[in-house]
Amino acid sequence: MGLLTLDKSKYQAYKGQQLLDIDKNEFDILWVLSSHPDRIFSEDDIALELEQESCYFKKFSIFKCINSLQRKLSKLNIRLMVKNGFKIEFRKAFKS
Repeated sequence: MGLLTLDKSKYQAYKGQQLLDIDKNEFDILWVLSSHPDRIFSEDDIALELEQESCYFKKFSIFKCINSLQRKLSKLNIRLMVKNGFKIEFRKAFKS
């Protein structure tokens, strides 16, 4: 399982050597979740963290970005949506 690497200066994320196709808003959310990997966030929690990073979202767009980001990351065995909110989780890939 490759590591997730974030480059904030370029707003780029990598899984191993693979550059992820994410936009700046998705990167900002991924940055927040990755900064506190053991914490489960609500949309409000993410909005507060983004405000501290000088990023401003409307509530609905946070969920929209997380939904889009989740679709992209699920192919890489990374999950963001958990039972009580949002958290970054790496799942083991199963070999068939």
